[in-house]
This record gives sequence, C-alpha cells and structure tokens, in this order.
Amino acid sequence: MNINNRQFNYSNADLKKAKYIQFGLLSPEEIKNGAVCEITNPDTFDQNGNPNIDGVNDLRMGSSESKYDCATCKCNSKDCPGHFGYINLAKPVYHPFFIDICLKLLQCVCYKCGNILIDKNNKDLIRKINNPKTRLSKIYNLSNPKSNKFNICNYCKAIQPKYKKEQLKIIREIPGEAKDLEGETKFTPQHVLNIFTNILDEDIKLLGFNPRYSRPEWMIIQCLLVCPPQVRPSVSVDSSLRAHDDLTHQYNQILKSNIALRNEENRNGDIQDKYDVLQIVVANLMKNALPSGQ
Repeated sequence: MNINNRQFNYSNADLKKAKYIQFGLLSPEEIKNGAVCEITNPDTFDQNGNPNIDGVNDLRMGSSESKYDCATCKCNSKDCPGHFGYINLAKPVYHPFFIDICLKLLQCVCYKCGNILIDKNNKDLIRKINNPKTRLSKIYNLSNPKSNKFNICNYCKAIQPKYKKEQLKIIREIPGEAKDLEGETKFTPQHVLNIFTNILDEDIKLLGFNPRYSRPEWMIIQCLLVCPPQVRPSVSVDSSLRAHDDLTHQYNQILKSNIALRNEENRNGDIQDKYDVLQIVVANLMKNALPSGQ
C-alpha cells in the first residue's frame, strides 16, 4: 500500500464490519489497563540521544524514527501503529471542555449524600423525558430555585452550597447554617470527584449519563493519556540536536509540574500555587488558546 509516497507492508489481518460505535469517557482504570507504560521521566532522551525509559518517547510506545523498533509489538516504525502511555497525576484536575457540565451537575446533586436535588415524585416525571439533554436541563431547573435562598436536599436535609466558575476553578459559597462545611475554605477537583462518586447509578441515568460508559466522575482527570510518538514526531536538526513537537513539550511541562506538586506535598508545604500550575498545563494540552492566567 502506498499513501503519500510512503510504502506500507500488506497486512493479512481479517477484515470485519463494525456493528456500531460507542462513545464514552475512559475511567482511570481503563486508561492504565490500555496503556503500555507509565510516564514519569521528564527527560526525553539520555546522554547518548536514545529515548529514556519512562520518558515521553519510551520505545514501548513505538517510535517515529526508522532506527528504532517498538519495544511492545517489535515492529519497525513503518508497521507499528503506536501505543499509548499515561501520566498518573499527583492531584485530579478539571478537563477544560467538561468544567461547565461539572458546574451544572454540582447544582443538581447533594454534596453530602449524592442524591439528585428533586423529590421522588418529580423523578417519576423526569423518567418520561427521553432526550438526555432535555432531562438534565429539567433537573437543573427544578434543583435551582430562582430565589437567593440556599437549596436543601430532600433526602439528607443538608443545606446546599452555591457554585460558580472562575476561569479554571469552581468556587463554592458556603451557607452559614452548613456546620459540616465550616473551616473548608478551598474547593478543588478532588471535592468534585468525591461528590460525583457518590451519585447512584439510577440518578446517573436520569442526569443523561451512562453508568457503564460515561460516569460523571470520569470528567475529572486523574490519569492523562500520552499519545504515541508517531503522532508527535521529533525532527533531527543535526547529529546532536532534535526539535520536539509541541505536544512533546507540553507533556514534559506536565511531568515537571506533576513532580513539583508531588514533592511539595511530600514536604507538607503549601501546594496551591503548584496545583494551579498543573491545572493550567494540563488544560493547555487540550485547549492551548486559553488566555494568560487561566
């Protein structure tokens, strides 16, 4: 086969027809199980110019250079399709494309027990709405009174905070009557993850998600997929210099920020600044047009 003047070896793999395509979100466990290695080394190459083990060009993910064979499938650079790695984040962060839906969900469920903030009779009415987006909008409207009063959970009777988004953060306003939240001044993606994890499968369906393929807590990034070198090839400038692809630079920035955050946490220091940096560099990987400061 010849594509764009590149010659590919013929494959005798069996051809099969796809019955359907299922879209969804990957869980942290699926990311780890599907990856060939964990990426922890911020140095891409060693002193001899070879890809470092556990670096973003680890040969277990394949290689775009003809002189290396893939350490996973043993194929050369022409035949290896590439394999994913992953970075295990020191702290969970928001996905820039999901933060708005996270904000909306927070205003639909109880922060304490995870139940939807509507009564059981309304749940029966909601089930009759087939369109997931319409169903979520209906739940959101029923869960958020137009008055300035704080909402109350119909199940555990906890007074609910109010939420708003500021750049890449979600801010929580705590009512004075919420005794169990006293002293909690920071609201992080970890808090959101804990709240979403408490949502029942039945309520996940009502909210328009799928408990098997797209759980709400999977919108919070805990493990970050690292795409193979084949889609971000480096260019050799001369025998000793390489020009890295922008994606490779961004992955290395994430690794350095991740290590700095983990080290600061191990020292029991103030991690907020380094946490903010990690959030920014991860978001920039997916949405690099973010304004400065976000």
